[in-house]
Formats: sequence, C-alpha cells, structure tokens
Amino acid sequence: MRNQLFKFLCIVIASVIVFNGCSGLKTEVKTDVKTDGTEEAESKNIIAGGTDQSSGANKTDEPEAADQMDTASGFMDWLPKGITKVMSETKPNDQVKAAIIKYYEIPEEEWGETRYYYNYVDLNEDNKDEIFVFVMGNYVSGSGGSSALLLNGEDGSIEQAFTLVNTPVIVTDEKVNGNRSLILQRSGGGAACENVILTYKKGVYTNVADAEAIGSIDDVKGTAIICNDLAADIENQNYLTLQD
Repeated sequence: MRNQLFKFLCIVIASVIVFNGCSGLKTEVKTDVKTDGTEEAESKNIIAGGTDQSSGANKTDEPEAADQMDTASGFMDWLPKGITKVMSETKPNDQVKAAIIKYYEIPEEEWGETRYYYNYVDLNEDNKDEIFVFVMGNYVSGSGGSSALLLNGEDGSIEQAFTLVNTPVIVTDEKVNGNRSLILQRSGGGAACENVILTYKKGVYTNVADAEAIGSIDDVKGTAIICNDLAADIENQNYLTLQD
C-alpha cells in the first residue's frame, strides 16, 4: 500500500510540473507521517496571487465556450482579447484513444494515468475537420511540456506528432501555404517563456523546438482550443483518460 501511495504521489507531482512553465502555477507538496508509520502526502496547487481556481467545466457532449471563464490562475492571460476560447471536447473518443496508444506504445497499465484533451479544427478550410489531441502522462510529458497529435478527422490516421506542447493553442484565422497557423507558448530548459508560431510548409507544421518566436500577438485573430485549467482538472479529476 505504501509503495502504491508513493507511486501515485510521483505521478501527481510529475503532471503538475508540466503546467508550471508559463502559467505562474506553483506547487507545494507536504508529506506527513501518521502514527502508524505510513506517509500521507498532500499536493496543493497554488495559483499566482494565492487563488485556487477551477474551470467549472461540465462533462457534456459539446465543448464549452471558455470566453466567460474565471481566469484567476492566469494561464490564459497571454491570449489576445479578441480570441475566441473553447474548452476541450468532453466525450471519450475511441478513435483518438487508439491513435495515442498505437503511436506512443502506451501499455495498458498506464492507460488510467494517461490523460488527453481534443478539439475538432478545420485547418485548411476544406470543410473536413482535423482533430488536435493534447496528451499528458508518464510516457508523453516532460519539463518543457507534453505531446500532441494531429489526426485526420475521418479515419483517425496520424498526420503529425508534436512535443513540448503547452495549452491553450491558438488556431489563427490567417493561413500560410493553405493552412491556418498555430501559436502556443514554449518553455523549459531554463529559457524564458515565449510565444512561438507553427506554420505549415511541405505538408507539415514547424515543430515546437524550431518554431519562430514572435513578439506581440495583440492583433492575432482566431480560436484558442483546449482552454481547460489543467491543474484544476487534476484536482477535480475532471479529464479523459485512455481507460474511459
């Protein structure tokens, strides 16, 4: 039992660390020793400014608009004011789960600890949706961010894989080489957090590590996807896993 508790604590700590890069989220972990000699660990998410914040998302069949969300945690402060904000889809998606499991070779014992968020997006405006999938867990996350997959919305095939991804992700109205660009925040490795743009060229998007850093994005128009408060979701167990 003690080993299971320690493993669970490690998973929680690793997951929360992923969120810290650009959001101003700090984490305190407190371990107490009970009278019976076992350890009891408490992980507390402290939002910059001292406010614990929940997204208040409900598990419905449609993604929730995030424009009216309370953003006390600051994780969306970098988004331009005119951007439309949406939450992830809330319905489990077998097509998405199959793609994650196959691409990352995630063993069944890790399915319950691997979380995913996804939104439908039409990147080339051909009236056919792609699926942008953000994945978190032991096999797919690190100090600089987590992983993401871009899937064909019709057959679930993988069009591209990304690393070092932080959410939310802006899908811009402006297109480059026929596809809408993506803007997100890059962090980790001791470098300062910065906004980067992923543009489309020769059938693929720029990878995050090589993406161009950009200055002001105040005039950017588009839709920010996966505007979920990830730290609050962990605290409230409000997320999809590969076991769902």
